[in-house]
Amino acid sequence: MAVESVVERFRAYLRDHNLPVTPQRLAIADVLLASGRHLSAEEVEGELRVRGTKAGTATVYRTIDVLVESGLVVERDF
Repeated sequence: MAVESVVERFRAYLRDHNLPVTPQRLAIADVLLASGRHLSAEEVEGELRVRGTKAGTATVYRTIDVLVESGLVVERDF
């Protein structure tokens, strides 16, 4: 499945659950869903900086939680 379509599913999930659809949330989803490997929240923040997107640590963690709740990503504890 293409990353764009999964990000669109995330956008729909946010709307269906009356959650804000923000550029930061979509950027975080794009980073996680486009990666071919597991990423920590810190690695997501670093990739966002490289892309020129500003998102705070709390936003990254909250968005990861929402992505897990949506079933689009799986949380792993290493």
